Amino acid sequence: MQPASAEALLRAFQVMDPDNKGYVTRELLSKNMLELGEPFTEEELEEMMTVAVDPETGNIPYEYYINQIMVGIGYKSKTRKHVNLFPYRRSKYTRIYTP
Repeated sequence: MQPASAEALLRAFQVMDPDNKGYVTRELLSKNMLELGEPFTEEELEEMMTVAVDPETGNIPYEYYINQIMVGIGYKSKTRKHVNLFPYRRSKYTRIYTP
């Protein structure tokens, strides 16, 4: 099975965010990940949440999280440079830097 594209992940998060706030709550994502589709285990979910949840707000800023996922699975640049998988959207969460 191929990993989902950044665009497919973004569309999935946008379905959970009908008000277009740019984030989803930990509770909403947890519920969906445990109940819909191929359910995650509690351990898998907790591992995901350690990366996904913004420690300041307790929410998941999904564009930033998707960027982290994509960099982690091999879209990483060979040099340290800006990675923006959603150049058409502007938010404080769309920019990350890779080592």
